[in-house]
Amino acid sequence: MAKKIKGKLANTREKLFNNRMVEQDIAKGLMIFAVIFCHTVPLPQLADTILRSILGMVIPFFFFISGYNYKEPESLPETFKGKAGLYWQRVKKRLRQILVPLLFCSLILLGIGAGYAALPSNKSNVTSLDMVKAFGGFWISEPISSAVGWHTIGSFDGIERLYEPNWFILHMTLAYVIFYAVVDWALSNKKRYISVMFGLIAISCLFNFFHLKMPWGFENSAAYAAIMLMGCGVKHKKLFSEERYTKKFWPWVNAAVCLVICVVLGFLWPRAGQISGSGQMTKIFDKIAPQFGILEIPFTIIYSVISSYFLIWSCKLLAKVRPIKFFFSYMGRNSLMILVFHLVFASVACAIFGIQMATNIGQYGEFEPVRLAVCAITVILSVAFVTVNVFCKERYRKHKKMNKLCKEKREELRKDSSLSEEQIKAQIKAYRSELRKTIKVQLA
Repeated sequence: MAKKIKGKLANTREKLFNNRMVEQDIAKGLMIFAVIFCHTVPLPQLADTILRSILGMVIPFFFFISGYNYKEPESLPETFKGKAGLYWQRVKKRLRQILVPLLFCSLILLGIGAGYAALPSNKSNVTSLDMVKAFGGFWISEPISSAVGWHTIGSFDGIERLYEPNWFILHMTLAYVIFYAVVDWALSNKKRYISVMFGLIAISCLFNFFHLKMPWGFENSAAYAAIMLMGCGVKHKKLFSEERYTKKFWPWVNAAVCLVICVVLGFLWPRAGQISGSGQMTKIFDKIAPQFGILEIPFTIIYSVISSYFLIWSCKLLAKVRPIKFFFSYMGRNSLMILVFHLVFASVACAIFGIQMATNIGQYGEFEPVRLAVCAITVILSVAFVTVNVFCKERYRKHKKMNKLCKEKREELRKDSSLSEEQIKAQIKAYRSELRKTIKVQLA
C-alpha cells in the first residue's frame, strides 16, 4: 500500500532534475545575481561601461532561455476555436505566474515609498500622492502615463524610481503574449520559422525607426519574441548537447570565441544587451545616420544566441563545483520571484544602512564598500523569502493532494454498505496517517 501511494503521489527530486538542464539554472542564477548587483551598487562611469560590456547578455539570455524551454504540444487542435482556447490557456497561466507576484511586490513598494515620502525627515519634494501616481504610471506605462500625468518623476536616484527596474517583467509578459500566438505555426516548417522571425524583427525596427513608443514596450516586445523563437531553434539544433560534437574541445573553443564577440559588441554598443533602437549605436555612427540605430535590433538577436551559448557552456564547468551548483541553480529555479521582490529587500537593506536606494545600472557614482553589504543582504533576504515561499507552497500542495486522496478513499469506502460511519472515519484517519509517512518527495 505504501509503495502504491508513493508512486501515485509524486516523482522524486532526482527524476525532476534529470529532466532539466542544470547549467541553465546556474546561468539564470548568475544573471539574477548580476541584476541585484547592478541595482544596488552604483559604479564610476568607466567601471560601469566595462560591466555593461560583460553583462550586456543578462536581458537577452532570459528571453532566449524562455524560448529554449518551450515544450511543443504532442498534437495541436485542428479548429480555430481549439487553437484559440489553447492560446488563451497558455497566456492565462503565464499572466498568473508573472503579474500576480509583480502586483503584490508593487503594492509593497508603494507602501514603502508612500511611507518614506510621509516621513518628516524626507528631504525631497516627493509626496505620497506622487508615489501613487508613480505606481499607476508604471502599470499603464508610457506614453499613456505621460499623457495623464502619472509618469515616474524626479531623478534616477529618487525613491519614486523604485518601480523603474521592473520594466523588464512587463516587456516579458507582452513578449509571451506575442510568442504564444506564433510559435506553433512558426515551428511547423522552416519557411514559416524564417518568415515569422523576419516579421517580428521588422515590426520592432519600424516602430523604433519612427520613434513610436507603445505601452508595455510593444515596440521592442516583438523582437523579444523573436529571441524566444531563436531559443526554440537552438533547441531543435541541439547546440547545447555534447552529443552533437565529435570532438569534446570544440564547444569550449566556440564558447571562448562567443565571449570575445560578446565583449566587443557590448563595448561598441553600450546597450547591446537590450533592444533599444533609434540611436543606440556608437557616437560616431549616430552623427552620420542616427536613424539606423535600429540595426541594434538584429544585432541583439544574434547577440542573444552567442551570449547564451557562452553562458551555458561555461556553466557546465561551474556545475562541477557543488556549492556554486547548489546556490546559483537554486536562485535560477526561482529567478522570477527573486527578480520581482529583490527591490523590496534592497530598499530594506538601504534603510538599515541609512543610504539612498540605487535603482538603475546607468546611475554613476563613487564606489562605496557599504553597497556590497547592501547587495549581500538583498541576496540573502531574497533567497530566504523564496525558500519560505517554496516551503509554504509545497506544504499547501501536499495538504491539497492529501485531502483529494482522502476524499476519493472516503467515497470508495461508502460504497461498502457493511461499514458504519465510525468505521469509515477510523479507516480514513489511518489512511491519512499513512499518507503523512509516505509523502517525503516533491509532488508531481
